[in-house]
Amino acid sequence: MPSFSVISINNGHHAAHTMAVSHVPRDLCEPPVQSAAHRKEGNRMNRNHIMDKILLSLLIIGGLNWGLVGLFEFDLVAWLFGGAQSLLSRMVYILVAISAVWCSTLLFRIGEDTREGIRAIG
Repeated sequence: MPSFSVISINNGHHAAHTMAVSHVPRDLCEPPVQSAAHRKEGNRMNRNHIMDKILLSLLIIGGLNWGLVGLFEFDLVAWLFGGAQSLLSRMVYILVAISAVWCSTLLFRIGEDTREGIRAIG
């Protein structure tokens, strides 16, 4: 039978007590069993979470670039990739625009993710 020790201090006196544990609820010992559908949904949410982070990072880079344009009339993307009309610069601008569209959905998904987490717990 499993047991554990408890040491208590009462007015400077130490006392050790050993208590036996006769029953531990099974749900505390074992991880919850997940269905295949639940695992698949979790994998999809993980992929979306990674995509959210990547595209949010691109959006931040684009925002910082626009800040440089507004403050110092300096386009870092154009400077790095050979001008605003170069193919690489235009690709970066397009990726930032796609990131903005994707990240705008975060406004609607933030509450949904929280509700899903609460449903999974309860």
